[in-house]
Amino acid sequence: MSALATKHKKPMAITARLKSKVVREFGLNHRNIPKVAFNVFLMISPFVDLDGRIQADFEAVRRKLDIQRSQLKCALTRLETEGLIERRGDHYYSLAHTFGKSGETQFIQNYKKIVDGSMKKHSLRVNRLISYFLSAKMPGKVHRVKFENLYRNQLHTGLAGIDYFYDAKEAAAALLKLIQDDVISIWLGRGQDALLLPRGSGEEAEKALYSYLGLTDSESPKRSRTSSIKAENHVLSIRLTDLFISEKVAVSANTAELDMMLNRYDLYIEELSEETIQQLIGAKNTLFNKVGETGLSIYRKAMESYCHENCFLASYHDDQEYKVYDVMRNNYLLKEIQSVLLEVAECNKRSGYVSSVQYETSHGTITHRHFEILLDYFLEIGTPEYEMFLRAALRDAGIQIELLVSTSGQWLRIQIRAEKLKANLLALSGDVMTDEECEEFLLSAAEKRLLIQQEEYNRLVERHLRIHFLTKWEPKLENSKPEPKVPFYNWLEDRN
Repeated sequence: MSALATKHKKPMAITARLKSKVVREFGLNHRNIPKVAFNVFLMISPFVDLDGRIQADFEAVRRKLDIQRSQLKCALTRLETEGLIERRGDHYYSLAHTFGKSGETQFIQNYKKIVDGSMKKHSLRVNRLISYFLSAKMPGKVHRVKFENLYRNQLHTGLAGIDYFYDAKEAAAALLKLIQDDVISIWLGRGQDALLLPRGSGEEAEKALYSYLGLTDSESPKRSRTSSIKAENHVLSIRLTDLFISEKVAVSANTAELDMMLNRYDLYIEELSEETIQQLIGAKNTLFNKVGETGLSIYRKAMESYCHENCFLASYHDDQEYKVYDVMRNNYLLKEIQSVLLEVAECNKRSGYVSSVQYETSHGTITHRHFEILLDYFLEIGTPEYEMFLRAALRDAGIQIELLVSTSGQWLRIQIRAEKLKANLLALSGDVMTDEECEEFLLSAAEKRLLIQQEEYNRLVERHLRIHFLTKWEPKLENSKPEPKVPFYNWLEDRN
């Protein structure tokens, strides 16, 4: 089974991260998004895949936010209307995440405090205020703002801050709430003489804040009369706490997708070894890094086919020298890649063996450059047998590999290898075989080699299933009630 066992290098993963622009627009009230919709959007952020596909378990999101299914449906519809997500077929895709390398000011990290559903305890306006502080400065940096720029009043400059709090006391209450919840720290004033508001019960902080801002102690929301000169003295220095930004949630779209694929066939990701999980995710990331979304489509189709036909054998595969990945690669992934290579070759044939900038395939549009990378990857992970099968498929489709060489130098590698194999075979046969006979012999040898491996594999599988059946049913048979004894009467016995 040596041909089935190979290692897979783990490539650098690309991470989807929430665009800070979207969070800032919500924080400034430039996006009219309901609280439930925004909380749903935050919770799905760690599940955005390489191509933007949202791999979240929406039912789990619904339960975490404690909302009805109708509310979840309305939330997703609203997010679509706002242009933050879109539906393609059976899946939602995010339009509000950035991928790959980007400046730190361009995205918001998946802080646990904002993506774990705990934002639901805050009001809509407090959610907006948190978003405002998240996007106003880099995390850990102090944001200085005049208190008068945090609510509607005549002294609001209109050039900075927010205006969705109706009065001073509502804005102050929101700030105190965030202090109590350890979201922000507030210093009264600026510079070294600024006074840090205490935490605790909140009464001491409220008294100090009210005194600094000149707020009355009455029930009235009005504040004492303030001139524009006094407003200059109401500067607040605000920073997100270390506790709030210290814990981040890793993007788990890869494992979430794999788990959902397995779940459809009553298999669960916990049943696979960590090595297998990383191999499968590594294959997915490799294909995406090499050929983009076409690679994702190839991986998903191959993995779905494996699960459909081998789900009951996954735990068995995982216990062998060759893991789930090796079976999936050899029996499904290479075949899917080969189908794309054939489609490109057929396009070249129709155009008179002239290459194109891009090609349409069953796995989406692929550029010529990505096609060459995919062919190189096929030769890298496939054994000589699979290369032989590709040549046979080209021949059966009436495609001449000698002419394909003019469309891409990658085909030349296959042709050179084929010529070497035929030269060796002719030397052994004494030059009595034609080219066609050589091809047929090599193809037959490749098929026979894999057939022997397949027969060995089938014997191992049969043995595994037999042991599995006995392990599962033997205890039940042993513990089952014995059949009732029927009295035996020998009619032939002489009773005289």
